[in-house]
Amino acid sequence: MKTVFLTIAFFSLVFISKIDAQDILTENTTPPFEVARTFEKIFPKEIPKWSKDYEGQDHDQLIYRAKFKTATSEGLAVFDNVGNLKVYEFLIPIKDIPANAIRYLNDNYLYFTITEAAKTIESSNVTTYEVGIVRDHVFYDVVFDHDGNFLEIVEKD
Repeated sequence: MKTVFLTIAFFSLVFISKIDAQDILTENTTPPFEVARTFEKIFPKEIPKWSKDYEGQDHDQLIYRAKFKTATSEGLAVFDNVGNLKVYEFLIPIKDIPANAIRYLNDNYLYFTITEAAKTIESSNVTTYEVGIVRDHVFYDVVFDHDGNFLEIVEKD
């Protein structure tokens, strides 16, 4: 009896975790009117590919992501479910990374390959730079503040 109960509990847990994993990210979604309208006001000439996701500690905050290409870059805009822009990130040339950040990378990550650089502007007008580096097939984002001072390094999937 104990074995049957444990087996049922195990399969229930597996089933629930699969449902949660599937519900977290939805590609090719249509955002609410307010979200689409805000995007069109800020980026009137861009055509987005929308996805929705949940963030926050309990994955209970619905967000919409708009990926799009501009004439010079690729961008990502993140909105809450009522249309407030939370963050805007766009790819930049490596030469546009602040000098302090380049020095830090040369001093600490000389043997890593820089794969991309992005500038991120949050709704609070805080600007950061993210530099993607790779070593031994592991990707990291090295994050710097507006002046190029090191903030953190984050391993990515």
